[in-house]
Amino acid sequence: MQSVAACTFDKEKLLALDADSFDQDMKGGWRAVAMQDNCQLVAADLIKEYRELRGPRTWRVMIWHEGQLRAMAGDIRSAIPLLEQSRVVLEETSPGWNEYVNATIAFLRKDRRAFDEAYAALLALPKPEYWDTNFFTKDKQWPLNRRVVEGLASCFKSSYEKAYSQCGISTGK
Repeated sequence: MQSVAACTFDKEKLLALDADSFDQDMKGGWRAVAMQDNCQLVAADLIKEYRELRGPRTWRVMIWHEGQLRAMAGDIRSAIPLLEQSRVVLEETSPGWNEYVNATIAFLRKDRRAFDEAYAALLALPKPEYWDTNFFTKDKQWPLNRRVVEGLASCFKSSYEKAYSQCGISTGK
C-alpha cells in the first residue's frame, strides 16, 4: 500500500491551483506527486479530492487521469469505473476518445477481442478536415492516442504501467 508520508507535496497549495495548473502542468500539479516513487495512488486520491472540492462539475480528463494512476498502481478494480466515466457523449468534440477509452479498458480486462475491436475502430476513424491545419492538432499524429494503443497492443500481457510507459509510448517506437 502506498503511504502519504512517503510522498512529499504541499496539499493545500496543490488543491488551491486552477484546473489547468493542477491537471495539465507536466511538471507540477498532481503529476509532481505521481512522479515520486510509489506515489501513484496518493496522486489519484489527490485528484479525487480536487474534483470533490470543486463541486458537482467534474472534468472528464481528471477522472481519466485518476483512473490511469489507479491502473498503474495495480488497482484495476477501482480504475475501470473511472475510465468508463470519462467517455464523451458528443464524439465530434474529441474524435477517437471513446475508442481509446474502450481499448484501455479492454487492455485492463485482458480481453484481447474487445481490445482488437477498439483498436480497429480507432484506426478506422476518418481524419477531420481541420486536423492538419488547426493550431492545436497540426503537429499531432492521427488518430490521437494511436501510439499509446499500439504500445498496449505490443505488451498486452504486461501490466498497464509497463505497457503505457515502456512499450512504444515513451520510447518512441
